Amino acid sequence: MDSLSPLALRKMDRVAASRQKSCNACVRGKRKCDKKTPRCTRCAAKGLDCIYQKLPPGAAFHDEDLGASPAAVTTTTASSSSAASDLLDFDMGFDIDSLGTSMDTTPTTATTSPESLHTTNVSSIDFDANLNFSIINQLMANNSSAGAELWNIHDFGPSKMELPPVPTRAPTAIRDLSLLGDGASAECMSFNPLDVHDPQTRIGFIIDMVMNMYRPFSRTRTLPFIHHRLYGSNLPRTMVATFSAATAYATRTPENKAWVYKLVTDVAKDIHREGERADTPIERVARVQALVILDSIRLFDGDVALRATMEREMPQFLNWANDLKNLKNDLEEGQDPALLMSRDRPPASWESWILLETVRRTSMMALCFVCLSHMLKSVEPPAEAMETPHYFTASRHLWEATSSVNFYQAWHLKPQFCVPDMDFKEVWLHARPDDIDEFTKMMLTAQAGPEAMDYFMHGSGNPAITA
Repeated sequence: MDSLSPLALRKMDRVAASRQKSCNACVRGKRKCDKKTPRCTRCAAKGLDCIYQKLPPGAAFHDEDLGASPAAVTTTTASSSSAASDLLDFDMGFDIDSLGTSMDTTPTTATTSPESLHTTNVSSIDFDANLNFSIINQLMANNSSAGAELWNIHDFGPSKMELPPVPTRAPTAIRDLSLLGDGASAECMSFNPLDVHDPQTRIGFIIDMVMNMYRPFSRTRTLPFIHHRLYGSNLPRTMVATFSAATAYATRTPENKAWVYKLVTDVAKDIHREGERADTPIERVARVQALVILDSIRLFDGDVALRATMEREMPQFLNWANDLKNLKNDLEEGQDPALLMSRDRPPASWESWILLETVRRTSMMALCFVCLSHMLKSVEPPAEAMETPHYFTASRHLWEATSSVNFYQAWHLKPQFCVPDMDFKEVWLHARPDDIDEFTKMMLTAQAGPEAMDYFMHGSGNPAITA
């Protein structure tokens, strides 16, 4: 034995000591145990239950002891035990089942024996009924009634994605309603003939707008009542013929005027011929749009032959305009137009809305043209041209949407107004200039006058209501 080295002796001591058992309290408290029986020194000093359990070999030793001399090991162990006894003793053991149900409200010493872990010597805290729950049980109870109640969204519908819309406050009026005027049709019928050539009057504005309709159409193939996505690649022949006539008329010169007049006359014949064979909704709306554009040329050009032909064909034009009202009723399927335009009733598709809204606007534009042509002759317009109701949607965000995604976003988020029978009250009170499209501007100007429209767009001055 004397021939053994100090390192070998320490290893032998370690193996021998590993067969001994540390008490449960010292192991859980992370403290050194002198392994005395029936009670170790630490448990005796602190009044703890000293119970020995079988632990893995070497649990009470540390590898850093291997490099020290026997004397150093003894000294280090003694000093560590002395320093450890001066530190506060923290209880590292707890029962997870007791979380959220009870709390120890009295300061006690750490008793971490197995028996003490099962002894509940605490006072209870009375929680409110809604707060008395175990967080562990709630998080783990995916299929339990408690877990279902924790994640229940109650009145928000069966799906967490179907949340109710955020309530919105009623819009605030931003204009004086008295400045709008009533826009009675009788006033428009009794216009001053001198106002026809003044674009700052209601009748002068209407005539100027209709007389120059062909210009933007020849450049952009669209108008305030012709949506840019209405036809796509399915372009009716009536619209192709009208576009060629409008383009030729917009670029006419004294040298080619005779040819242009011949083209306009031939196009009118083509429109009537193709229009008689129209059977689809697109073809039925196209023939009316084509005649509105072409007849605006024939009415105001000044050529007697063109105007006479237009007036002779007016009954056919009126029949097609009435057919367009029937088409509108079919597309609306007997439902109230105001309900179809409400924010909580989005259309089935972007294309269906484009067709229906274009039919509404084209029908209004056609009947307005019929009334205008009779007014200029001081003749009462036909009764069917004055029939109501007429609805359209006033919204630049919807009419100028560039995609279906953009359209439905605008439907739910942007302002839109239902205009029944030229009643612009809601538009006047609540719409901002960038909320309305060109058709709304055109109709509102015809109703209230150019000065009132300037006030709407710029919000300055005190407009004089003009007839």
